[in-house]
Amino acid sequence: MYKRIKSIIGLGLMFSLLLFVIACNSDSPQSTFDPHGPIAELQKNLFMFTFWIAVVVFIIVEGGILYLTFK
Repeated sequence: MYKRIKSIIGLGLMFSLLLFVIACNSDSPQSTFDPHGPIAELQKNLFMFTFWIAVVVFIIVEGGILYLTFK
């Protein structure tokens, strides 16, 4: 039973690595952070705004957790 679980985990890791390598294509013209249209620019700006708010919330929450942990 343990050997089967180990082989399933190994196959999952190999599949994940394969997907990662396939995604790393240098000839791909698409880029999330290089918008070419006005709507794409608005979407990128909204994403960046949301991202930085999430970063601030993350830092505050993690700071509170660390403070309460080592208090």
